[in-house]
Amino acid sequence: MRVLVVGDVAIHVAALAEALARRAECEAVSTASDPETALRRAADGAPTAVLVDLAMHHSLPVIRRLSAVAPVVVTAMTDADEVIIACAEAGASGFLFREQPLAELIVLLQTVAWGEPRHAPCIAASLLRHVARSRPVVRPAEPAVPLTPREREVLELVDQGLSNKQIARRLVIELRTVKNHVHHILEKYQVHRRAEAADRYRAGIP
Repeated sequence: MRVLVVGDVAIHVAALAEALARRAECEAVSTASDPETALRRAADGAPTAVLVDLAMHHSLPVIRRLSAVAPVVVTAMTDADEVIIACAEAGASGFLFREQPLAELIVLLQTVAWGEPRHAPCIAASLLRHVARSRPVVRPAEPAVPLTPREREVLELVDQGLSNKQIARRLVIELRTVKNHVHHILEKYQVHRRAEAADRYRAGIP
């Protein structure tokens, strides 16, 4: 495995590169402290994976440019959703916290080098939350036949948790009439339970 370590803190980059070079999994390790050098060495050395320190100045543009050349793994000290998502959108294939052991970093580098994105569970959770937030809200379809004013009145009381008998007393109508209204409501909404109809009422379906 050929690894390019990118970061603008010289001591950190040198120590990490030295640790990686001692591992049998790493065939070659090179370093870069600025974007242009990183891009040049990525082009010349054909690394199988690039390791970028998120604390590096303008790290996101660096990740974006390097990810077009080789798989990028980002190391960071934060698990904020917005940071994780920004790295993923920039093209990072992997994300690891700095405090994780070197063995986990090696596994991560090997995995992304094989073309398989890999993240810690908490990172995956952040990505899933982002997808959930980005998903468009789909409103239930409106009934083909709108509810009558009396049916809406009955449904509002159903939503309040009243039974058919209680609704009959509240509206001063026959229990059989309430049952008919509820039956018609369920048919119009194409649902089978009163609770489902109440849910659609709360969703604003007329």
